[in-house]
Amino acid sequence: MSINRKRVLVDSVTKLNPVYLARDNAIMFTVEVVFLVVLAVGLGLSSIPKVFASQSQIFYYESAAILIITVWFSTFSEALSEAQARARVDSLRSLEKEVTARKLVGEGESKKEVIVASTSLKPGDEVLVYAGEIIPRDGLVCEGKAFVDESMMTGESNPAFKEKDDHVMGGTRIASDKLRIEITAEAGRSFLDEMVGLIESATRPKTKNEIALTILLAGLSLIFIIVVGSLLFFAYYLGYEADIAMLIALLVALLPTTIGGLLSAIGVAGITRIGRDNIVAKSGKGIEAAGDCDILILDKTGTITEGSRGANEFVPLQKYTET
Repeated sequence: MSINRKRVLVDSVTKLNPVYLARDNAIMFTVEVVFLVVLAVGLGLSSIPKVFASQSQIFYYESAAILIITVWFSTFSEALSEAQARARVDSLRSLEKEVTARKLVGEGESKKEVIVASTSLKPGDEVLVYAGEIIPRDGLVCEGKAFVDESMMTGESNPAFKEKDDHVMGGTRIASDKLRIEITAEAGRSFLDEMVGLIESATRPKTKNEIALTILLAGLSLIFIIVVGSLLFFAYYLGYEADIAMLIALLVALLPTTIGGLLSAIGVAGITRIGRDNIVAKSGKGIEAAGDCDILILDKTGTITEGSRGANEFVPLQKYTET
Protein backbone atom coordinates (compact mmCIF):
# COMPACT_ATOMS: atom_id res chain seq x y z
CA MET A 1 0.00 0.00 0.00
CA SER A 2 1.99 3.00 -1.30
CA ILE A 3 1.21 6.66 -0.65
CA ASN A 4 1.81 9.40 -3.21
CA ARG A 5 3.93 11.84 -1.17
CA LYS A 6 3.81 14.55 -3.82
CA ARG A 7 0.01 14.50 -3.88
CA VAL A 8 -0.10 14.68 -0.07
CA LEU A 9 2.02 17.84 -0.11
CA VAL A 10 -0.03 19.41 -2.92
CA ASP A 11 -3.32 18.60 -1.15
CA SER A 12 -2.03 19.99 2.16
CA VAL A 13 -1.20 23.30 0.46
CA THR A 14 -4.50 23.35 -1.46
CA LYS A 15 -6.44 22.90 1.77
CA LEU A 16 -4.94 26.18 3.05
CA ASN A 17 -7.58 27.92 0.93
CA PRO A 18 -9.48 30.21 3.36
CA VAL A 19 -12.80 29.28 1.73
CA TYR A 20 -12.19 25.59 2.44
CA LEU A 21 -11.09 26.23 6.03
CA ALA A 22 -14.03 28.56 6.73
CA ARG A 23 -16.43 25.82 5.62
CA ASP A 24 -14.79 22.81 7.26
CA ASN A 25 -12.54 24.01 10.09
CA ALA A 26 -13.45 27.29 11.81
CA ILE A 27 -10.58 27.12 14.30
CA MET A 28 -7.88 26.76 11.66
CA PHE A 29 -9.61 29.49 9.64
CA THR A 30 -9.28 31.80 12.67
CA VAL A 31 -5.58 30.97 13.00
CA GLU A 32 -5.05 31.66 9.30
CA VAL A 33 -6.81 35.04 9.58
CA VAL A 34 -4.58 36.13 12.49
CA PHE A 35 -1.57 34.90 10.46
CA LEU A 36 -2.55 37.33 7.71
CA VAL A 37 -2.92 40.12 10.27
CA VAL A 38 0.53 39.49 11.77
CA LEU A 39 2.09 39.21 8.31
CA ALA A 40 0.49 42.50 7.26
CA VAL A 41 1.87 44.19 10.39
CA GLY A 42 5.35 42.83 9.67
CA LEU A 43 5.25 44.02 6.06
CA GLY A 44 3.97 47.42 7.12
CA LEU A 45 0.77 47.04 5.08
CA SER A 46 -1.62 47.59 7.98
CA SER A 47 -2.88 50.86 9.44
CA ILE A 48 -2.53 49.63 13.03
CA PRO A 49 -1.09 52.38 15.32
CA LYS A 50 2.47 51.94 16.54
CA VAL A 51 1.30 51.63 20.11
CA PHE A 52 -0.29 48.28 19.18
CA ALA A 53 2.63 47.12 17.00
CA SER A 54 5.85 48.07 18.76
CA GLN A 55 7.99 45.00 18.00
CA SER A 56 10.60 44.55 15.27
CA GLN A 57 9.71 43.21 11.83
CA ILE A 58 11.65 39.99 12.46
CA PHE A 59 9.41 39.27 15.45
CA TYR A 60 6.27 39.53 13.32
CA TYR A 61 7.78 37.39 10.56
CA GLU A 62 8.66 34.66 13.05
CA SER A 63 5.18 34.80 14.60
CA ALA A 64 3.54 34.60 11.18
CA ALA A 65 5.69 31.59 10.25
CA ILE A 66 4.68 29.73 13.43
CA LEU A 67 1.00 30.47 12.78
CA ILE A 68 0.99 29.27 9.17
CA ILE A 69 2.96 26.13 10.13
CA THR A 70 0.24 25.40 12.71
CA VAL A 71 -2.44 25.61 10.02
CA TRP A 72 -0.36 23.63 7.54
CA PHE A 73 0.20 20.84 10.07
CA SER A 74 -3.58 20.48 10.33
CA THR A 75 -4.11 20.33 6.56
CA PHE A 76 -1.11 18.01 6.13
CA SER A 77 -2.47 15.49 8.67
CA GLU A 78 -5.86 15.53 6.92
CA ALA A 79 -4.26 15.09 3.47
CA LEU A 80 -2.11 12.23 4.78
CA SER A 81 -5.14 10.44 6.24
CA GLU A 82 -7.02 10.79 2.95
CA ALA A 83 -3.97 9.48 1.07
CA GLN A 84 -3.93 6.38 3.29
CA ALA A 85 -7.59 5.80 2.49
CA ARG A 86 -6.88 6.15 -1.25
CA ALA A 87 -3.97 3.69 -0.95
CA ARG A 88 -6.31 1.20 0.73
CA VAL A 89 -8.76 1.61 -2.15
CA ASP A 90 -6.00 1.06 -4.71
CA SER A 91 -4.97 -2.18 -2.98
CA LEU A 92 -8.58 -3.41 -3.19
CA ARG A 93 -8.87 -2.38 -6.83
CA SER A 94 -5.90 -4.62 -7.61
CA LEU A 95 -8.25 -7.55 -6.91
CA GLU A 96 -10.61 -6.25 -9.57
CA LYS A 97 -8.21 -6.94 -12.41
CA GLU A 98 -9.54 -7.94 -15.80
CA VAL A 99 -9.49 -11.71 -16.37
CA THR A 100 -10.54 -13.97 -19.21
CA ALA A 101 -13.86 -15.77 -18.91
CA ARG A 102 -15.33 -18.87 -20.62
CA LYS A 103 -18.65 -17.47 -21.82
CA LEU A 104 -21.28 -19.98 -22.98
CA VAL A 105 -22.82 -19.03 -26.32
CA GLY A 106 -25.69 -20.83 -28.03
CA GLU A 107 -28.91 -22.60 -27.05
CA GLY A 108 -29.63 -25.82 -25.20
CA GLU A 109 -27.03 -28.57 -25.29
CA SER A 110 -25.15 -26.97 -28.20
CA LYS A 111 -23.64 -24.17 -26.14
CA LYS A 112 -20.00 -23.44 -26.88
CA GLU A 113 -17.25 -21.90 -24.81
CA VAL A 114 -15.98 -18.53 -26.06
CA ILE A 115 -13.03 -16.82 -24.39
CA VAL A 116 -13.95 -13.18 -23.62
CA ALA A 117 -12.77 -10.41 -21.30
CA SER A 118 -14.56 -10.20 -17.96
CA THR A 119 -15.40 -6.54 -18.58
CA SER A 120 -17.58 -7.51 -21.56
CA LEU A 121 -19.89 -9.73 -19.49
CA LYS A 122 -23.46 -8.59 -18.84
CA PRO A 123 -26.15 -9.75 -16.39
CA GLY A 124 -27.72 -12.95 -17.72
CA ASP A 125 -24.53 -14.26 -19.39
CA GLU A 126 -23.41 -17.73 -18.37
CA VAL A 127 -19.77 -18.66 -17.81
CA LEU A 128 -17.86 -21.82 -16.94
CA VAL A 129 -15.18 -21.53 -14.27
CA TYR A 130 -12.77 -24.40 -13.57
CA ALA A 131 -10.57 -25.15 -10.55
CA GLY A 132 -7.80 -22.60 -10.12
CA GLU A 133 -9.60 -19.93 -12.18
CA ILE A 134 -10.97 -16.61 -10.93
CA ILE A 135 -14.72 -15.96 -10.99
CA PRO A 136 -15.04 -12.98 -13.37
CA ARG A 137 -18.08 -11.25 -11.78
CA ASP A 138 -20.73 -11.71 -9.09
CA GLY A 139 -23.31 -14.32 -10.01
CA LEU A 140 -25.45 -17.34 -9.11
CA VAL A 141 -24.41 -20.96 -9.48
CA CYS A 142 -26.52 -22.66 -12.16
CA GLU A 143 -24.80 -26.03 -12.16
CA GLY A 144 -22.02 -27.83 -10.32
CA LYS A 145 -20.58 -28.09 -6.84
CA ALA A 146 -17.22 -26.69 -5.78
CA PHE A 147 -15.20 -25.09 -3.01
CA VAL A 148 -14.49 -21.37 -3.53
CA ASP A 149 -11.62 -19.49 -1.86
CA GLU A 150 -13.18 -16.22 -0.62
CA SER A 151 -10.43 -15.33 1.87
CA MET A 152 -9.44 -12.11 0.09
CA MET A 153 -13.04 -10.86 0.43
CA THR A 154 -14.38 -12.23 3.71
CA GLY A 155 -11.22 -13.11 5.63
CA GLU A 156 -12.48 -16.69 6.07
CA SER A 157 -9.47 -18.99 5.57
CA ASN A 158 -11.43 -22.15 4.74
CA PRO A 159 -12.93 -22.38 1.22
CA ALA A 160 -16.72 -22.00 1.09
CA PHE A 161 -18.81 -24.80 -0.46
CA LYS A 162 -21.02 -23.62 -3.33
CA GLU A 163 -23.78 -25.42 -5.17
CA LYS A 164 -26.83 -24.55 -7.29
CA ASP A 165 -28.52 -21.21 -6.44
CA ASP A 166 -25.64 -20.10 -4.21
CA HIS A 167 -24.18 -16.62 -4.68
CA VAL A 168 -20.53 -16.23 -5.69
CA MET A 169 -18.38 -13.09 -5.72
CA GLY A 170 -16.25 -11.82 -8.54
CA GLY A 171 -12.52 -11.88 -7.84
CA THR A 172 -12.68 -15.08 -5.76
CA ARG A 173 -10.99 -18.28 -6.91
CA ILE A 174 -12.43 -21.79 -7.37
CA ALA A 175 -10.42 -24.30 -5.35
CA SER A 176 -11.90 -27.53 -6.75
CA ASP A 177 -14.14 -28.88 -9.54
CA LYS A 178 -16.02 -26.43 -11.76
CA LEU A 179 -19.15 -24.24 -11.75
CA ARG A 180 -21.54 -22.87 -14.34
CA ILE A 181 -22.38 -19.36 -13.21
CA GLU A 182 -25.00 -16.85 -14.35
CA ILE A 183 -23.67 -13.30 -14.11
CA THR A 184 -25.93 -11.06 -11.99
CA ALA A 185 -23.87 -7.89 -11.44
CA GLU A 186 -23.14 -5.15 -13.94
CA ALA A 187 -19.62 -3.82 -14.31
CA GLY A 188 -18.92 -1.47 -11.40
CA ARG A 189 -21.68 -2.87 -9.18
CA SER A 190 -20.09 -5.99 -7.72
CA PHE A 191 -19.47 -6.77 -4.05
CA LEU A 192 -15.87 -5.59 -4.44
CA ASP A 193 -17.05 -2.31 -5.95
CA GLU A 194 -19.29 -1.78 -2.92
CA MET A 195 -16.32 -2.37 -0.60
CA VAL A 196 -14.22 0.10 -2.57
CA GLY A 197 -17.05 2.64 -2.48
CA LEU A 198 -17.40 2.34 1.28
CA ILE A 199 -13.71 3.00 1.87
CA GLU A 200 -13.69 5.83 -0.69
CA SER A 201 -16.46 7.47 1.31
CA ALA A 202 -14.06 7.81 4.23
CA THR A 203 -14.44 11.57 3.71
CA ARG A 204 -17.97 11.07 4.95
CA PRO A 205 -20.45 13.51 6.52
CA LYS A 206 -19.78 14.38 10.15
CA THR A 207 -21.39 12.26 12.84
CA LYS A 208 -23.58 13.71 15.61
CA ASN A 209 -20.71 13.65 18.08
CA GLU A 210 -18.43 15.46 15.64
CA ILE A 211 -21.10 18.09 14.94
CA ALA A 212 -21.65 18.63 18.67
CA LEU A 213 -17.90 18.92 19.27
CA THR A 214 -17.54 21.35 16.36
CA ILE A 215 -20.28 23.58 17.79
CA LEU A 216 -18.63 23.48 21.22
CA LEU A 217 -15.23 24.40 19.77
CA ALA A 218 -16.76 27.23 17.72
CA GLY A 219 -18.48 28.60 20.84
CA LEU A 220 -15.28 28.47 22.89
CA SER A 221 -13.31 30.10 20.07
CA LEU A 222 -15.81 32.96 19.84
CA ILE A 223 -15.56 33.55 23.60
CA PHE A 224 -11.75 33.60 23.46
CA ILE A 225 -11.77 36.01 20.51
CA ILE A 226 -14.07 38.42 22.39
CA VAL A 227 -12.01 38.22 25.58
CA VAL A 228 -8.62 38.68 23.88
CA GLY A 229 -9.98 41.43 21.64
CA SER A 230 -11.29 43.37 24.64
CA LEU A 231 -7.90 43.04 26.38
CA LEU A 232 -6.33 45.18 23.66
CA PHE A 233 -8.58 48.16 24.41
CA PHE A 234 -8.65 47.67 28.19
CA ALA A 235 -4.84 47.68 28.30
CA TYR A 236 -4.70 50.84 26.18
CA TYR A 237 -7.32 52.53 28.38
CA LEU A 238 -5.33 51.66 31.54
CA GLY A 239 -2.11 52.94 30.01
CA TYR A 240 -0.37 49.64 29.30
CA GLU A 241 1.27 48.64 26.01
CA ALA A 242 -0.34 45.51 24.60
CA ASP A 243 1.26 44.46 21.34
CA ILE A 244 -1.21 42.87 18.94
CA ALA A 245 1.17 39.99 18.17
CA MET A 246 1.37 39.11 21.87
CA LEU A 247 -2.41 39.03 22.14
CA ILE A 248 -2.64 36.87 19.02
CA ALA A 249 -0.15 34.45 20.59
CA LEU A 250 -2.40 34.34 23.66
CA LEU A 251 -5.45 33.72 21.47
CA VAL A 252 -3.83 30.82 19.60
CA ALA A 253 -2.65 29.33 22.90
CA LEU A 254 -6.21 29.46 24.26
CA LEU A 255 -7.90 28.10 21.13
CA PRO A 256 -8.31 24.28 21.03
CA THR A 257 -6.18 24.16 17.89
CA THR A 258 -5.06 20.55 18.44
CA ILE A 259 -8.60 19.18 18.54
CA GLY A 260 -9.81 21.43 15.72
CA GLY A 261 -6.81 20.66 13.55
CA LEU A 262 -6.91 16.88 13.92
CA LEU A 263 -10.67 16.24 14.18
CA SER A 264 -11.22 15.54 10.48
CA ALA A 265 -7.98 13.56 10.19
CA ILE A 266 -8.95 11.34 13.12
CA GLY A 267 -12.22 10.37 11.45
CA VAL A 268 -10.55 9.41 8.17
CA ALA A 269 -7.66 7.63 9.91
CA GLY A 270 -10.09 5.60 12.03
CA ILE A 271 -11.88 4.14 9.02
CA THR A 272 -8.57 3.48 7.27
CA ARG A 273 -7.02 1.78 10.32
CA ILE A 274 -9.86 -0.73 10.76
CA GLY A 275 -9.70 -1.32 7.00
CA ARG A 276 -6.26 -2.90 7.53
CA ASP A 277 -8.03 -5.63 9.54
CA ASN A 278 -10.47 -6.28 6.67
CA ILE A 279 -13.25 -4.40 8.45
CA VAL A 280 -15.26 -2.03 6.25
CA ALA A 281 -17.06 0.79 8.08
CA LYS A 282 -20.17 1.99 6.28
CA SER A 283 -20.30 5.25 8.25
CA GLY A 284 -18.86 7.14 11.16
CA LYS A 285 -22.01 6.23 13.09
CA GLY A 286 -21.02 2.58 12.84
CA ILE A 287 -17.64 3.29 14.42
CA GLU A 288 -19.28 5.31 17.21
CA ALA A 289 -21.78 2.52 17.87
CA ALA A 290 -18.97 -0.05 17.96
CA GLY A 291 -17.16 2.08 20.52
CA ASP A 292 -20.16 1.78 22.85
CA CYS A 293 -20.32 -2.03 22.53
CA ASP A 294 -19.03 -4.18 25.38
CA ILE A 295 -19.91 -7.60 23.90
CA LEU A 296 -20.27 -8.68 20.27
CA ILE A 297 -21.61 -12.18 19.63
CA LEU A 298 -20.67 -13.92 16.37
CA ASP A 299 -21.16 -17.44 15.02
CA LYS A 300 -18.37 -20.02 14.91
CA THR A 301 -16.87 -18.69 11.64
CA GLY A 302 -16.83 -15.09 12.81
CA THR A 303 -19.24 -13.86 10.15
CA ILE A 304 -22.26 -11.63 10.80
CA THR A 305 -25.44 -12.79 9.07
CA GLU A 306 -28.18 -10.47 7.87
CA GLY A 307 -30.97 -12.39 9.63
CA SER A 308 -33.33 -11.99 6.65
CA ARG A 309 -36.06 -14.62 6.38
CA GLY A 310 -38.39 -15.81 3.62
CA ALA A 311 -41.41 -18.08 3.24
CA ASN A 312 -40.73 -21.47 1.65
CA GLU A 313 -44.22 -22.98 1.85
CA PHE A 314 -47.69 -22.49 3.32
CA VAL A 315 -48.90 -24.93 5.97
CA PRO A 316 -52.74 -24.76 6.28
CA LEU A 317 -54.13 -25.10 9.82
CA GLN A 318 -57.52 -26.31 11.02
CA LYS A 319 -60.22 -25.96 8.34
CA TYR A 320 -58.19 -23.73 5.99
CA THR A 321 -56.68 -24.92 2.71
CA GLU A 322 -53.43 -23.80 1.09
CA THR A 323 -55.42 -21.76 -1.42
